[in-house]
Amino acid sequence: MTSVKLKFHLSSSNHEGELIYQIIHRRMVRQIKSGYRIFSKEWNSHINSLNINIYSERKAYLCLINDKVHWEMRKLESFIMKLEHNQLEYTTNDIIAEFERSPHIESVFSFFQLQIDKLKTEQRPRCVESYRSTLNGFSAFLNGQDICFESIDSNLIEKYEAYLRARGLVRNTTSFYMRILRTVYNRAVECGYTVDNHPFRHVYKGVDKTVKRALPISYIRKIRDLDLSDKHALDFARDIFLFSFYARGMSFVDIAYLRKD
Repeated sequence: MTSVKLKFHLSSSNHEGELIYQIIHRRMVRQIKSGYRIFSKEWNSHINSLNINIYSERKAYLCLINDKVHWEMRKLESFIMKLEHNQLEYTTNDIIAEFERSPHIESVFSFFQLQIDKLKTEQRPRCVESYRSTLNGFSAFLNGQDICFESIDSNLIEKYEAYLRARGLVRNTTSFYMRILRTVYNRAVECGYTVDNHPFRHVYKGVDKTVKRALPISYIRKIRDLDLSDKHALDFARDIFLFSFYARGMSFVDIAYLRKD
């Protein structure tokens, strides 16, 4: 029988210590340092768990650490179940080695930023802006409190969609953000940071047909024929608009990145 427990080792200074995973197998005790540090008042020794005070200024940090610890504990337990299911002889060293080979957990915000950095290296500025806008919106929804991918479920995503709609966004816009967030989530699943719990199954991810709002050609001609010779800024703006029109609706960001060559 093998057990995994979360322990807290107190250091000698500032009442701060480190969370430790204790593995006991055939009376052999081994420990894995988690790297997560908390203060002694943030540890509940009676139930071997973090003491998350809703009034604490470190609540967001403690919630994130709590998510990471639970994820890593489940990962250790899954390794043990796999070994026992296969009826293999194993030691605590085998468990630790498997744990160290597995991908380390990433938080949502940090993993999102990794995807943005990747898009930057691929020189895809429009995608960078879309991903950054999605990250900013999701961060605002969470009040800036980072979470782990394990915390993303259908209930959270439905609340996020309701939050976006309450801010006046139409279905096509909320769908745009949902599709980007789902892409990042699926990438995290591929990397092993979570299992796919299908959190987007109850939110809208389609594209609604929109009412055509095209200007009559007579309006375009009026804009073209305006005398703006004494208003250089407006003259330049009109030229850019007409260029976009003549180029069959080329987007502004593509025009902005154009070079003469």
